[in-house]
Amino acid sequence: MIAERAKQKTRLHNVKNDDVAHVVKATISFYSQSIAQIEHKIKEHIKTCSKLKHQVKLLKSIKGIGDKTAWQVLSELHVQDGENINSKAQIAHAGLAPRQFQSGSSVNRKPRICKTGNCRLRKALYMPAMSALRFNPQLSNFYHRLLSKGKLKMVALVAVMRKMLVLAIGILNSNVPFDENWAAKYQENFALAS
Repeated sequence: MIAERAKQKTRLHNVKNDDVAHVVKATISFYSQSIAQIEHKIKEHIKTCSKLKHQVKLLKSIKGIGDKTAWQVLSELHVQDGENINSKAQIAHAGLAPRQFQSGSSVNRKPRICKTGNCRLRKALYMPAMSALRFNPQLSNFYHRLLSKGKLKMVALVAVMRKMLVLAIGILNSNVPFDENWAAKYQENFALAS
C-alpha cells in the first residue's frame, strides 16, 4: 500500500486535468487512511502481546531500527515459539549472503547479493542500515573498514544490513538489549581472565 500511495503521489504531480487530480487525491487519502488503520492495529496487537512488545523494545535498542523496521523484521523472521533463531538460515532466507561469480581467470564479475531471498526483509533493512552509518559507530566503522579494503559501497552496505540482522537475531536469542560497549567489556574481561 505504501508503494501504491507513492505511485499515486508521483502521478498527482503529472496530472493536468482537475477531475483526474481530484480522483488521485481521493486515492491517496484512501491509502493513507488504510495505512494508518493497519499501523494502529499492529500497535494494538503489540500492546496486548507482552512477548512481541518486549521483542520490539529489544530490536529498537539497535541504533537505526525503529518501530516499523522492528515490526517488519519480526513478521518476516521464520521462528517457532521458544526456539532459538538460526542466524545463518535467516541470512540466507533474507538473501543477504554475499555471492561472487568467478570461473577460472576469464570470468570475474563484481560481487553482488543473492537475489533469491526475501526481498521484503532486505527492503526493511536498507534504510535502517543507511541510518546506522550515521548514528551507530560500530556499524559505521565496519562499513568504512570494508571500503578501505576496496569493497564497493553497495557491497559494504549489504554487509551492514547483514550485520544488523545478525545483531537483531542475537538480541532476540539472548533476550538482552543491544549494548554498544559490549565488545570493549568483553575484551576487558578476557584480558583479566588471561
